[in-house]
Amino acid sequence: SANYPVRYLELIVNGWVVKRELFLQSKSEYSLQTTIRVNESQWVAARTWAEAGTEAHTNPVYLYVGGKLPFNRDSARNILARLEGSLETIDQKEVLQRLSGLKGELEACLAGRKSRLPLPSIP
Repeated sequence: SANYPVRYLELIVNGWVVKRELFLQSKSEYSLQTTIRVNESQWVAARTWAEAGTEAHTNPVYLYVGGKLPFNRDSARNILARLEGSLETIDQKEVLQRLSGLKGELEACLAGRKSRLPLPSIP
């Protein structure tokens, strides 16, 4: 079995780490069991990393409550701050334009000028 330099496993809900496991030695298989309260629409993802930086991040799983799309103002501000840092390092024009457009949509939602984000539709 390969030895991966990953020691942390995190559960992320709406952009915030809600559970973190530290493994004393790096592993190639990870498991995390926990309970989260779902009282509003939200997204959930997991990531593994080591001190060198993020190594892997899952796609989000969207949980819909009451037919509403997930939106949390504090999470949106957190994502905007991280996005702004990323935009400073991107030199590919097409990627920069796309992310800048998404940043503008998120800012419009925070300012109340727009009521929904370009998220997946509710099945």
